Formats: sequence, structure tokens, C-alpha cells
Amino acid sequence: MHQPSRLKTIICDDMTGRETFTLVQRIMSAGKHVIPVPAAGLTSGIYRYVVDVGGDQIVHSMVLIQ
Repeated sequence: MHQPSRLKTIICDDMTGRETFTLVQRIMSAGKHVIPVPAAGLTSGIYRYVVDVGGDQIVHSMVLIQ
């Protein structure tokens, strides 16, 4: 079954909850996507990113080692 295209937003925060950057904010089709992270200017540490697809949110963590 074909999934409709929906607005997808990926926002990255540091561990203090401060928004660091927005990776994606556009309508995308369903499926797998590769999104590069602009790590220049970021310090090593743990970051949280929120994936929002049509109001449904998933929260993940990532470790950045420079």
C-alpha cells in the first residue's frame, strides 16, 4: 500500500534542551531517507533529535564524537 507524502520535521537539541539545528522541514514521501548532520561547529556529546511526521513524534539520541 502506498503511503502519502507528509510534512516531516527533524529537530536536534543538545542535552540541555536547547535547539541546536533543524535537519529537515519539508514534505517527503514515505520510505528510507539519508539525512546528513551538519556537525561543523558542534562539540562532542550526546544530542537528542525529534522526528515529527504529521504530528506523530519519535525521540532518539545520538552520540557525536569529533
